[in-house]
Amino acid sequence: MRGRRQRPSHRLERVARSNPGYLLMPTTCYRVAAAKRLNRGTYAMFVVLLKFADNKAKAGQFMDGHRDWIKRGFDDGVFLLAGSLQPNLGGAIVAHKTSRADLQGRVNSDPFVAEKVVSAEILEIAPARADERLKFLLG
Repeated sequence: MRGRRQRPSHRLERVARSNPGYLLMPTTCYRVAAAKRLNRGTYAMFVVLLKFADNKAKAGQFMDGHRDWIKRGFDDGVFLLAGSLQPNLGGAIVAHKTSRADLQGRVNSDPFVAEKVVSAEILEIAPARADERLKFLLG
């Protein structure tokens, strides 16, 4: 014999109570933003787009400092991947294990950004699913 059917709101409350990473909404559950997830030991991820600006011609003068800046990001365990945007549009970096404010400070210290060789845009990702090879990114 089947038990009494629960109202949808009861099911949602049970799901929300047993999964602190969910936020109860009137008709469904939504993942909480990355800031809330940071408290549970997981991190937001970021894509940093460094697009060439008006001072692109000065890139050669600041290339050594820019390379040192990238190396520091990898040495600190913040940068996961760095590469060029094609065709010759600038660069991109995938970063994790940092806050948006700390990453913004790090990006501002890049000689390319400081000298306006590139303009920086930071995109934040709240990781929810990953391939098995990237599960470490979920915390």
